[in-house]
Amino acid sequence: MSTQTPSMSSEQTFRSFTLAAASNYAEFRLDYHPTLYSTLLEKHISSGGKLGTLLDVGCGPGTAARTLGTHFQHVIGLDPSEGMIASATKLCGTTGSGQPIRFAVSGAEDLSGIEDGSVDLLIAATAAHWFNLPVFWARAAQVLKSGGSVGLWTHKGSQFADSVPNVVAIREAVDAIRRDHLSGYYRHGSTLSRDLYVNLPMPWSVDPPVSGFDEGSLYRVEWGTGAVKAFPGDKFLAGGHPDVDLDTFEAMLALCAMLCGEDRWHFYQEGQSIKFNSDGTGESTKQPSKTNEEPRPNEPHLLGELELEITLTKRLPEWVSPQALKDYAKLNESSLHDDAFEPKLFKIRMERGHFMEPAYLSSRGATRYSLRLLFDKSPYPVRSEWRQPEGGPDSNEFWNHKEFVGRKNLDLEKQGRAMNDTSPRRWDECIVC
Repeated sequence: MSTQTPSMSSEQTFRSFTLAAASNYAEFRLDYHPTLYSTLLEKHISSGGKLGTLLDVGCGPGTAARTLGTHFQHVIGLDPSEGMIASATKLCGTTGSGQPIRFAVSGAEDLSGIEDGSVDLLIAATAAHWFNLPVFWARAAQVLKSGGSVGLWTHKGSQFADSVPNVVAIREAVDAIRRDHLSGYYRHGSTLSRDLYVNLPMPWSVDPPVSGFDEGSLYRVEWGTGAVKAFPGDKFLAGGHPDVDLDTFEAMLALCAMLCGEDRWHFYQEGQSIKFNSDGTGESTKQPSKTNEEPRPNEPHLLGELELEITLTKRLPEWVSPQALKDYAKLNESSLHDDAFEPKLFKIRMERGHFMEPAYLSSRGATRYSLRLLFDKSPYPVRSEWRQPEGGPDSNEFWNHKEFVGRKNLDLEKQGRAMNDTSPRRWDECIVC
């Protein structure tokens, strides 16, 4: 009896990266530790694998292909993102024979341009959890040589440093919170990665099973888990895992939870709003609003401040229906110049208090919220980035919208004026003579 493999989450964030976004990603992307590469090579060679052709699937900016590629005669890197491939090509890299590494756009399910029976070692560095694995394994069986190997690896992300007192119990408690309370919000691919591929569908477990792979040859290695024969955690990434103390971790979780916990942050509930997702994606919507008043100074309670890099993509939110797109909306790329899609750094202040949607003239009749985000500059494209700013963009001046509110709280209406009410006085506070 076969078991249905859970549907894989299609990764969209990296696919939509521009060259600038991919280059920025490559600059801060840590390489993997020599221990990982040497362990992989030793296992591959000991099982009869050759050092002819290396194929890096989901190669991103080509980090693993460049490092591991020095041991192979031919190296190919594939990624579905044009921006990632442009960045990888720009960074270049050479093989053990002195040939340039070849980078090309292709998904893991296609492996376009790869001849059958031509690959000695196929790798996927922190990427396989986004593949359509039944299709990938079938295609991998075709391109691998007899005796070829597949190497897949991933990591959980930030962890408490070993130096933190009672670190084992703390890690177990955090893992329990993620498992019992947060797991339902993770994409399937993220869950596979956080579980360190324990439940990753293998060629013999997908439906239908893919022949040509020996289940008995499966070799699993762990880093920093405390398992028998596991390598130290600081031997996974070349720079080691950055230490995270309790105070830093608490601040990270609190701000991230509040930022992503709101369904939307509003400038105007029926118009402009932004949304942050825990996987690094988000959405911004723009519709006509009633006004564009600047908030007046106030003294709410500061919850925290952070810097956040945001890259506008050409990917439409899933909730946008084809009919709505046809009748009301335009694709981002038809409305904006290319520089609108470059990564931008924002400073964001999160506050607790008594707020109304900034689009309203006064508190009267406005929905109340207890949280506010203040951007140092608007997350919407500036006027110069619009192809035709005359009309809708000019009338709404999206580029001036720097304040968004969240966590609706109807009880606040009893407290009178909102902290960001910019009107001099409400009509019922005036004396008519």
